[in-house]
Amino acid sequence: MSEQSLLDGSPKVFVALKRFLTAQQLDSLATDYSICAQNGGNFEAGMSREEGVSFNPRLARILSILIHDGRVRDIITLRAALYAGAASGSRDGADLKVPSELKDAVSQEVIKGVLALDTLRHLHQTNFSSQERDEILSKFKTCPGDTPEWLQKKLEHAILLQRRGSRDVR
Repeated sequence: MSEQSLLDGSPKVFVALKRFLTAQQLDSLATDYSICAQNGGNFEAGMSREEGVSFNPRLARILSILIHDGRVRDIITLRAALYAGAASGSRDGADLKVPSELKDAVSQEVIKGVLALDTLRHLHQTNFSSQERDEILSKFKTCPGDTPEWLQKKLEHAILLQRRGSRDVR
């Protein structure tokens, strides 16, 4: 049942995870995905999507960035990213109970960076005003020193593209 939510949400991410996770790890991650999705993890403030157009839900995109771009294979990091995503994306994420074994991992710089990257990559799809977008962009000026290089480069590129795009809109 829990695997079905992840499978339905993003079949490609599910298949990628299945390649390197054990059945028990996949089931655990899929359960976490369901819990986090039910607690607002796929909510995206200001996002406007065209009716009937398929897209990857936010939590699946977070996993995709970690496994495809970052080559992350650590189950704790993957699970923690779901909870961090739900807490940051949800209107009531404070009510989400993070499993004790993940509490330290949810604040990893790589997870914070991946959440920021996903936000930046989809900022142009929101109905935010130019001023609101600029305010969001101003939060992402620098990366902490322990952010992995691959992620720093992707964040810098996403910021550059969004800044360019916001100038084109004006």
